[in-house]
Amino acid sequence: MMAGIETLMIVESTMISEMARLTKTSPIQRVREVGIHPI
Repeated sequence: MMAGIETLMIVESTMISEMARLTKTSPIQRVREVGIHPI
């Protein structure tokens, strides 16, 4: 169970980082804009 949650968090953080890179904004700003779930 925990492993699945960790994997999901890693995937989310990766997506947030990618979106931040593409939009040239900081990851923290991205998180605030999209909330916990970027999808």
